[in-house]
Amino acid sequence: ARVERVRSQQGFGAAVAALRSAAGLTQSAIEGVTARQVRRIESGEAFPRVSTLAKLAVAHGQSTAEYLDALAGEQRSATNVLA
Repeated sequence: ARVERVRSQQGFGAAVAALRSAAGLTQSAIEGVTARQVRRIESGEAFPRVSTLAKLAVAHGQSTAEYLDALAGEQRSATNVLA
């Protein structure tokens, strides 16, 4: 179960990184979130709190729901590429 959790967090983190990169944002460009926090999320080392997800969404010009949908779509795309 722990291995699946780590894989899931890494997939989530990779999706966060892909969306940030596609938006042309740097890790330090997200207001209210440190670059270290973003690195930890993107590496799968940490999972963001809801308040952090909201800040990531705002940085991408989206609502939290829209951002989560975009993350889910990114994770599906990555899974299809690996399959």
